[in-house]
Amino acid sequence: MDLDGLLLFLLEEIEGEERVSIATKCFTKYQSPKPWNTKHVGFKNREEFTQAPSASTLLATSEKNPNACIFCSGIHESDDCFKARKISTEERQKAVQNSRSCFLCLEKGHVIAKCRRKTSCVICGKKHHILLCRNIQAGSKSPVSVNIRKDECKETVTQRDETLANLARTPNVLLQTLMVTLRGRDNKRQARAIIDSASQRSYILKSTADEMQFESSCKEKLSHSLFGGTCTDIINHDAFTVFLSKTDGTYHCNFKALGQDVICGSIPPVAKGEWLQELRENNISFSDKNDGAIEILIGADIAGKLMTGGFKLLASGPAAIETKLGWTVFGKNGMREISDNSTLLVTSMLNKEALISDLWSLDALGILDPSEKKNKLELQEEARDHFLSTVKVNEEGRFQVSLPWLDNHLPLKDNHDLAVKRLDSTVKRLKAEKPYDAYGEVFNKWKREGIIEVVPKSEIDLPCHYPPHRHVVKENSTTRIRPVFDASAKQKRSPSLNDCLEKGLNLIELIPSILHRFRMNRVGVSADIRKAFLQISLYPEDKDYLRFLWYGTDGKLKYYRHFRVVFGVTRSPFLLVSVIQYLLESTLKELNGNPKYKVDIIEQLKKSFYVDNCLASVKNELELQQFIQVASDTLPTRKLELRGWEYSDPTDNSSSTTNVLGMVWERCSDHLCLSATNITYSRSI
Repeated sequence: MDLDGLLLFLLEEIEGEERVSIATKCFTKYQSPKPWNTKHVGFKNREEFTQAPSASTLLATSEKNPNACIFCSGIHESDDCFKARKISTEERQKAVQNSRSCFLCLEKGHVIAKCRRKTSCVICGKKHHILLCRNIQAGSKSPVSVNIRKDECKETVTQRDETLANLARTPNVLLQTLMVTLRGRDNKRQARAIIDSASQRSYILKSTADEMQFESSCKEKLSHSLFGGTCTDIINHDAFTVFLSKTDGTYHCNFKALGQDVICGSIPPVAKGEWLQELRENNISFSDKNDGAIEILIGADIAGKLMTGGFKLLASGPAAIETKLGWTVFGKNGMREISDNSTLLVTSMLNKEALISDLWSLDALGILDPSEKKNKLELQEEARDHFLSTVKVNEEGRFQVSLPWLDNHLPLKDNHDLAVKRLDSTVKRLKAEKPYDAYGEVFNKWKREGIIEVVPKSEIDLPCHYPPHRHVVKENSTTRIRPVFDASAKQKRSPSLNDCLEKGLNLIELIPSILHRFRMNRVGVSADIRKAFLQISLYPEDKDYLRFLWYGTDGKLKYYRHFRVVFGVTRSPFLLVSVIQYLLESTLKELNGNPKYKVDIIEQLKKSFYVDNCLASVKNELELQQFIQVASDTLPTRKLELRGWEYSDPTDNSSSTTNVLGMVWERCSDHLCLSATNITYSRSI
């Protein structure tokens, strides 16, 4: 690298570090003694530049925030003010008047007559905000949650996931609650249960399980998916065997339920209404008349076995469902008004604060909290351990690996319709661009080589997933046309294949060190592995999640599935790098230190691979020949064939160039440069 290029490179690196430092200080440590001058548009010197605020700083450090809470002047929405919930309605109204805000949306700048919001108070139905309703008592034990979604989108720092669970003392919607008899070792008593078919598992209060002396048979680790798609951390649950009966003793059952500290908030019993008379007329009796806490949640794993098929739709609105544990009543009861003395309860399942620092959490730049770095290293170590525990050599002499599925990932659904839609789009482009036959021949070749197979008709309906595919054409490549699979494709409300797999190491971080070693010695050498991903086999249980569709010569849809690792799956590069390192480490153990030059070359190879590219440098022609010989003898033992050997050669007067990790390598002059700039990186001598 010449001196000017080096200085330019160092200047860009320093300025980049300064930007990161400025952002960090503004977000966390800097406290402005006075409001920033937002009209300032330039900087006269570097010292002035270091004090420049970002847009987020204006939001976080301004003394007078125009969007501050009208009740306490805090940096949050007026809807979310906890102080407002503790003061009287008269004080809230006075605060709104003094701030000249709208009585309906609590925003400044307009009056209620010009407010765009079409909503009204959910308690009394009048045209005002729920916080200003005189039917709410200040300081109630069950404060009103007013996280109501705005009609117009706004940019905020707080991320809210609200629930739709509106529970009133005189409920508009009845839930499937009932009374059951719990049977313990030495006692039995009645408890309140709820049937929730939207829950995959059944739960019991830990305190109830301890009281009834239910024994824990095992522990299960679960991550709960909450409203809005957010998942909790992994939680350990004790699994109890629960014994319960119908209250009249005519039916007994037991099932496994997970221990939970709190199942849900207060759920009122079935109150008085027209449906009570209808139930009596149809000789239907229900047992849930108490106002106690829910101690048992019967999920979808058990609920289906309890249904008898008995059903009665009531004229007043709700429906009666018969279970083996008794009748339940649920649905909208048709009530239109809520009594004046009722208190509205809105259960908030999740209210998550998104930190401003999250906006700058870029793995590639390393802007991470130390705890995040620790977790990252732990995840990488777990990924490595999973690979070592599952990798093996199959009867073909290839490495066989397992896809690293995430624990408790969301169910991976059959995306057949999406795959067909994407296939038709790909076929249309292929026929327009003319490589349709060549693309189909790639699949025929894969089939002959045992890379893919046709799915037997008897297994078509097994649980599966279809990553869509498209064609990529490279005119100067050894493989002109190749399929690329999109494992990140997802349907609405369902994850993609990549969402269900561990990511592994961030391989991009390895590029600078590999390029540095490539330029270290006098002779540079490069090669790549032939069809690298397709040389690694998969476990049989993973192949149905790597199916794909294609049309046969008869025009009918054919179902294929992969036997090898697929390019496009997020974990594939990590698996390839891992098998290469595993092979080289095994070879080192076999050599046991002799001969010395082979050991040195294997050690050098371990640091020379970026996915399927091998980049290294040697001191002279003798070392070059030894390096190529040892590498060519070692990797093919597991079907990993190195090809396309190229090295710097001053005697080659041709203008031949090679692409090296996104850079252009001129082998004759031995220069490595960025294709879009004139910066050249010279070799160390």
